Amino acid sequence: MIAAVFDTNVVVSGILAPGGSPGRILDAILNGFCRPVLTDGILAEYEEVLRRPKFR
Repeated sequence: MIAAVFDTNVVVSGILAPGGSPGRILDAILNGFCRPVLTDGILAEYEEVLRRPKFR
């Protein structure tokens, strides 16, 4: 299994446009084809970006 760090832009784009390449990457994660490498800092960045008013 591939382990990789996924940029916040990829995660957000995958959520907003699931039919694009970032969406396919999220599908691969959710279906167990790759494993995201996560740290407290990465998770905090994902959370900070997704809490912005434009994503509510």
